[in-house]
Amino acid sequence: MAAKSALFLCIAISSLLLLATSGWGCGTGLLVIPTAETVGDGVYSFEYQVDSESGGVLLDTGLLNNQLGLGERFETGVDFIPHGDAPSRVLGNYKYIIKPQGDGKMALAVGAVDISHHRKPSFFTVASIQQRFGRFHFGAMSVESAGCGIVGFDKECGKITFMCDYTTGRVNPASIGLTYQITSAFGIDTGVLIPGGGEKAGFTIHFVWNKSLRKDK
Repeated sequence: MAAKSALFLCIAISSLLLLATSGWGCGTGLLVIPTAETVGDGVYSFEYQVDSESGGVLLDTGLLNNQLGLGERFETGVDFIPHGDAPSRVLGNYKYIIKPQGDGKMALAVGAVDISHHRKPSFFTVASIQQRFGRFHFGAMSVESAGCGIVGFDKECGKITFMCDYTTGRVNPASIGLTYQITSAFGIDTGVLIPGGGEKAGFTIHFVWNKSLRKDK
């Protein structure tokens, strides 16, 4: 087991070194902010994401997001943007769970996105607390070297999960949305993105497939 964990860690570090000259990416979380969780040990997640302005017909950005859980506490991902006006077509991220979540207790995670030579990395620390009426998330994140606070909430009701989040700072992006888990392996996330600074609101849709790579699962 120790050898397998060491191998997973070596693969993760190698992936991050390759991504360090490529771009940034999105890991597990709500529509805007990360949360203190991973996709799961040995789980591969593929996600097709489309973003656009509300009221607009044309697609602004399309992403192919790939995430992999390495052990119970670590995940790393690499995403691709096949079209759009983004400066980089390859994106990456990582997250490490410092403290796993117990019943009614707080989980804590650190990680980074924006791993790219095009822009400065964005580091984050986020805590998640499970309560009877839902999960709360809060923490801090750096965006282009400027710090901001992040808060979020999600509530699971059967196959549907309600979620919303907000970040402070100059851009002040926020979101409100829903997840519908059609099967244990396939779900759809959709929501409204609300930027600050007088920018137009937009929408995002994520089609998410999860697959365990372990033979015993």
